[in-house]
Amino acid sequence: MGQECVPHSVFFCGDFSITCILQTVESGFAWAFTEVYGPQTRTDKLRFWEELRLIKDQWSGPWCVGEDFNEILYPHERSLGLSPSNSIEEFHNFINCYTLVDLPLQEGDFTWVPTSSRLDHFLISLDWEEHFTDAIQKRLPRPLSDHFPMCLENGKSQRGKIPFKFENM
Repeated sequence: MGQECVPHSVFFCGDFSITCILQTVESGFAWAFTEVYGPQTRTDKLRFWEELRLIKDQWSGPWCVGEDFNEILYPHERSLGLSPSNSIEEFHNFINCYTLVDLPLQEGDFTWVPTSSRLDHFLISLDWEEHFTDAIQKRLPRPLSDHFPMCLENGKSQRGKIPFKFENM
């Protein structure tokens, strides 16, 4: 992210997610990151949204939730067919309820190969975005998996001085 973050603690481990509290080394800015793997069945999708609501209701600070939601947000995010409209609507309701931002995806349109779909997202809260103002989400090259790896990074590279190294020959 450009700013070094260290894990502070595991906050929550659920059926579809794991949440850690991270803290920047420089400023001590604390935020929650929830990694998700969204389910495929209708019953489990309802449990998934409830699990994420529980996490956010217990954490009032800056939040980033991301990775594989196994769901599209918009019809154009899948080249073949649509998701049931109630699934897309539930995804939108979740984003709107917690005022989350889905940053534009760079380096490609889709994150899953078999149906050319965008199933992976990083969603950020407004207070998270205020701290990491230049954050972007990028699709990385796909080496083996049917998913493209995703990267959330700070647009500014904040490198310190390179330490002097002496090599004795």
